[in-house]
Amino acid sequence: MSGWSMRPLGLGDRLYRLALLVLPKTFRAVYAEEIISYHHTRMAEVTGANWARLIVWTSAVWDVVLHGAFERGTRVRRHISQMVRAARKVSSGRSSAQEPHSQGAPRGRGPWVWFDSHAFRRLRKSPRFTIVTILTLGLGIGANTALFSVVYSVLLSPLPYENSERLVFAWETRDQGGRRTSVSLGNFEAWRRTSTEIRPMAAARYRPFNVTGGDRPYREDGLEMSAGLITMLGARPAFGREFTEADERPGAEPVCVVSYAFWVERLQSNQYLSKLALTLNGTAYTVVGVLPENFVIPSLGPQPIVTPLQLDLNDPGYWTNHNARVIGRLAEGIDLERATQELQAIASRLKEAHNDVNEGIGAQLVPARDQVVRGSKTAIWVLFGTVALVLLIACVNVASLLLARATAAERELAVRAAIGASQSRIVSLILSEALLLSLMGGLVGLGIGYFGVETIRSWSPTNLPRLNEVSVSIPVLLFTLACAVSTGLLFGLAPAIRSSRVDIQTTLNKSGRSPGLESNQHMQRAFVVVEVVIAVVLLNCAGLLLRTFNNLLNVHPGFDMEGRVALQVSLPGAHYSEYARVTRFLDQLHEKLNAIPGVRSSGSSVGLPFHWMMFRQYMTLEGRPAATIPEIPVVDLSISTPGYLETMDITLLGGRSISASDDANSPFVAVVNEAFVRENLPDQDPMGRRLRFSQPDALLPGDSDPRDIPWYAIVGVVQDVKRWNLTSEAVPEVFIPQSQHDWAREFFVVVHTTLPVEAVADQMRQAVWDVDPEQPVASVQAVEDLYSNMIAQPRVNAALVGAFGLTALTLALIGVYGLMANAVSSRTREIGVRVALGAAPGQILKHVAGQGIAAAALGIMIGTVGSAAASRVLRTLLFGVDPLDMPTFMFVLTSVLIVAVAAAAVPSWRAAKLDATEALAAE
Repeated sequence: MSGWSMRPLGLGDRLYRLALLVLPKTFRAVYAEEIISYHHTRMAEVTGANWARLIVWTSAVWDVVLHGAFERGTRVRRHISQMVRAARKVSSGRSSAQEPHSQGAPRGRGPWVWFDSHAFRRLRKSPRFTIVTILTLGLGIGANTALFSVVYSVLLSPLPYENSERLVFAWETRDQGGRRTSVSLGNFEAWRRTSTEIRPMAAARYRPFNVTGGDRPYREDGLEMSAGLITMLGARPAFGREFTEADERPGAEPVCVVSYAFWVERLQSNQYLSKLALTLNGTAYTVVGVLPENFVIPSLGPQPIVTPLQLDLNDPGYWTNHNARVIGRLAEGIDLERATQELQAIASRLKEAHNDVNEGIGAQLVPARDQVVRGSKTAIWVLFGTVALVLLIACVNVASLLLARATAAERELAVRAAIGASQSRIVSLILSEALLLSLMGGLVGLGIGYFGVETIRSWSPTNLPRLNEVSVSIPVLLFTLACAVSTGLLFGLAPAIRSSRVDIQTTLNKSGRSPGLESNQHMQRAFVVVEVVIAVVLLNCAGLLLRTFNNLLNVHPGFDMEGRVALQVSLPGAHYSEYARVTRFLDQLHEKLNAIPGVRSSGSSVGLPFHWMMFRQYMTLEGRPAATIPEIPVVDLSISTPGYLETMDITLLGGRSISASDDANSPFVAVVNEAFVRENLPDQDPMGRRLRFSQPDALLPGDSDPRDIPWYAIVGVVQDVKRWNLTSEAVPEVFIPQSQHDWAREFFVVVHTTLPVEAVADQMRQAVWDVDPEQPVASVQAVEDLYSNMIAQPRVNAALVGAFGLTALTLALIGVYGLMANAVSSRTREIGVRVALGAAPGQILKHVAGQGIAAAALGIMIGTVGSAAASRVLRTLLFGVDPLDMPTFMFVLTSVLIVAVAAAAVPSWRAAKLDATEALAAE
């Protein structure tokens, strides 16, 4: 910009000059200095507080930006028009003199014919209206952009693997296909070997690792994985190799692969893999490969360490331990239904060949994307639908504002029509305004959506699948653009149609400042009805979710969480091959934990409420043997130390608890829960009844001797514990002494303390290392944190839907108030006449307020029907409350009605207090 002043510039001047870049270059060269000089003059004339200068400065910048956009749009339109006319001239062979044209026709017909450049000027003259409208739309579009980012990334976009639509999960089924479970290694190997329509197929299962040999032992979560899984997912190791089938054979050399992050952080990016070794659970493993950067196995997550999944036919759990997840890829030209039929046929043959372990077990395939997002789909769609309704109500409010703006400008539009403007030209003007507002609102919404995505990623529950993939991608940008354009057309259509029907003679002959205010009442009432309907639907949904959340909070889990802190230890079999050493480690650990000041008691168990890890075992009740494999009861097995039940405050209902005298040399005992008694010993005394953890004698494998399987006598009954979640019924559970079971090596160690977690965590870790300096500690956390994580999704659902419901109610209140204020303004003369004729204030109040209340009542009735339909969609998200819950319905309807009456009362009361002389004089 030649000729600009070179004096030192303040921040405001620099920003103002930056705004001038919106102007065309040739225009800046001529007028920039004049514009800046005028701006300085205006700023110098401002007196008072800084906020007044800020308002003037903001108005000036806004004026420059709008004017610059107008100038550039006009020039681009003119340029395109010239190109179109030139193309037509060349194609028709006519000279410019022969080209017909209309004197009054708008220049630049073609792609820009529908757009009216006067919209820029009209919006520039109403900065407050423009800013409020843009912010309103920006918030609605921004919220939709953020939620659509989640919808697209989690539910709609393909998984980030090669040909991911062909990836499937294979599950075992029970109860005639009604329940899916993980897969035994025996079934997996048979499926992989015989299936021709699922190629390849691989399996994996969780396995924690104690990593030793460094300064301090540590624990890493990991996997055991079969050969070919990395290649099947379309990836290849960053360094080294993946597993081969030779690595799966028993006795193979111990090898492992590590994640890219583990390789960088723990192995210092050493590319000489042959020299790298890790001591895992007491065994030396050679590192043979590094996984690709950011590599994630679907539904299993990123794991730092992976070892081969060894397939040992002599392993007692080869057929009976159902703990592997199987992933496969459909062969070319094979659909899901055909592959499922083949897998079910293989499962049927396995039932016949291995009836002792496979009776009642079927097979089912699930697309990988459906498996990854299971449990989250309904909640995400409900939240997205909620935000879409909030955007709709924002559009209705903006449409109401535009309608009032167009009505107030009827005289201007009538003058335009009188001098030759066509109806299409007037419609173009109103729609151009609406489109400009929506596009600028879309830009604001894009910014809000970006920050909304970051907020969602940091605030959402950790169990939300594919959370790391949520971003503002190209499809999300296209959605934002489509959202902006469609909302512009949506809220601009009604005012445009209303404005196109202006009666020139009637409008110009009317007196008063707003000749058409009384003629838009029906349309505004329709807007209010829509707003109230949406508010009722959202508030009812929010009420149901809030009641669900409250019901969850009121469910007693069967134990006391307050002051309970847990750590997890996994004792490696190489160092703790003798079970007496496991018992001795736990006894010494509890002795040290109980000596910590502030610790009241401690105990250990293989499972912890609200944690996914738990042992499940077949159970045979003495005198009640099952006849077939599907009939064998399955129970949760808690292998516990003395003091665990007392530390968790699990109430003893009868008999006794596990004691220190219950050791390997004493009679084996068990404590059962109420659910066990209900299902297995109804109306019977459970004390003294015996059980064992295996199949009945007739169903045992041929090489098993029933005399080697111990019987446990029931000595106590405890209350049910909500082990998996708060919404499901407790399942049969059996507690047995740790010293009387010889294969558990992984335990949750819990203390009951008066100290905060931060104060006791280090002391708990040190107690473990005092007993065994080589023993890692997996984690130390409050049991209350597990509870909090479990209710995180219901809490988020209730909070977001509740917030959007209150937003909708606020917008509906504004709509009712705007309707009544408009009604009072349009009927000032009528009200003045009524007052002059002796109408009492109460009559005026009732008559005027009745319009708003009637519109709100109609919206409430329609909203009630909509709520009944919408609440059924929430059925899977509700707990302890019926979708057609009458107390929630009545509370919502009453609240909306009270708010509508209050919104209608304020302008109506003002109308009732009008002075007749002043009202008639104003008209």
